[in-house]
Amino acid sequence: MSNEVQNKPTHRLYIGAGIFFILFLMLGSMVVLHGEIINAFDHAIFNFLNPAEMPFLTMFMNGISDLGSPAFNTVLAMLIVVVLSLFRHFRLGIFIFMTFFGGSALALLFKVLVQRPRPSGKLVIDSGYSFPSGHVFTTSMIAFALALIIYKKSQSVLVHDVTYVLAGLWVMTVAISRVFLRDHYPSDVLGSMLLACAVICFALGLFRQVMKNMGRTS
Repeated sequence: MSNEVQNKPTHRLYIGAGIFFILFLMLGSMVVLHGEIINAFDHAIFNFLNPAEMPFLTMFMNGISDLGSPAFNTVLAMLIVVVLSLFRHFRLGIFIFMTFFGGSALALLFKVLVQRPRPSGKLVIDSGYSFPSGHVFTTSMIAFALALIIYKKSQSVLVHDVTYVLAGLWVMTVAISRVFLRDHYPSDVLGSMLLACAVICFALGLFRQVMKNMGRTS
């Protein structure tokens, strides 16, 4: 990758991945131990996003949540990989495939390990454990994949900046919808963001290292 991502020292990406992962583990530990700080944080956000008298907003948030579902994002990931393969960008397609599905498997593993029940008073029908949020994690992976593709295909700094802002806004919108609908605690979506950042940093570092080694042997 002949761009800023490639020139960035690999060890910094690994350090970033480690920091985000440690923060995720700390948050997960507080969730498991029912820490007072986490409980206060969750309830404060819930009270701020009280949807009791906003039926239209509830319907809107439900639509956003559907667009950020793991099932929908999985289909998007497969489409991205197929399109990249059709245009002969095999390495990038494999990278996105492994990052999305490997990261999703890791998020699912932590769901099973933590086994946090979902909040009471949900506004949608859902099942499974709550921490971390699969919606927010997979949305983060898709936002990252699309941002990376645009970054590689465009040399415009403005396009890069706009892409980053839109990707971040979409992830935040899905995160807010999950909390608004009472299907996740705020700490669930925060945990997903931390885990997603850890996976992205690690994957970028690994990809850069592999591409560098392949360049040496070619």
